[in-house]
Amino acid sequence: MANRSYISIADIKDSLGITSSTDDILLRKIAEAGTTLIERYTDRKFHVERATRYFTGANRLWVTDVLSVSTMKLDEDANASFEATLTTSDYVLFPLNEYPKTCIEPTEYGDYGTFAFGVKRGVEIVGEWGYGDGETASATSLQSKLSTASINSTATSIGVVSDNLAAGQTWLMDSEQIYANYITGSTARVVRGVNGTTAAIHQPSADINVYQYPSDIWQACLNLAVEEYQQREKKGITSERLGDYSYTLDKGAVNSILQDSIPVFYRRLRF
Repeated sequence: MANRSYISIADIKDSLGITSSTDDILLRKIAEAGTTLIERYTDRKFHVERATRYFTGANRLWVTDVLSVSTMKLDEDANASFEATLTTSDYVLFPLNEYPKTCIEPTEYGDYGTFAFGVKRGVEIVGEWGYGDGETASATSLQSKLSTASINSTATSIGVVSDNLAAGQTWLMDSEQIYANYITGSTARVVRGVNGTTAAIHQPSADINVYQYPSDIWQACLNLAVEEYQQREKKGITSERLGDYSYTLDKGAVNSILQDSIPVFYRRLRF
């Protein structure tokens, strides 16, 4: 199961005029399958993941979609130990005024002229990775709060206090990401500690921030989901299993929706 979607089931239901909750689980799985197709097509992830990644040492580091850097360390003598810890004055993330960042360069006034140049596994970076919303480092929008009760680190059913939340969304509470599987009334069934984060205790009325994605990606995922839901009972269509959902659109229809909905600049080039 993907445990991520670039649209919510509320988006699909609004588009189709669905008012019942009968197909909510099916709609979420369709949305997750569409998300996987978009990731395959663009060769990039739009959700935000907290992770440690490693790079070959160089004068300039080209990286794939980083939103923020927590720590950056170097193994300058190639002994498999990252003994040098950089400060934010030692490097600059580029592009300067846009997100995500794709390049890291040493500053003119820092302590390092290169980043462990020539060492094959010379750089360790802990950070927030992913395309996000393409506009901010956080890629989130405050939508709701936890109910008056606190939750522990193992709870998978939590109380929320807003109609703006929906299944298929990824939430940020304090430093933990939470994926909403199903919502009924003011109770959400969730998956805790997703995308490299750790499940934690959250106090009453903690903010619930919802991750946002580029409008083109949102629209492409919605187009795939709506088409799939409308075509789901037709016979004679090829199918492909994505996670725990079998996508029944023919490949021509999938490619047409992806090509028409997603501008080419979202597709990551490999060399």
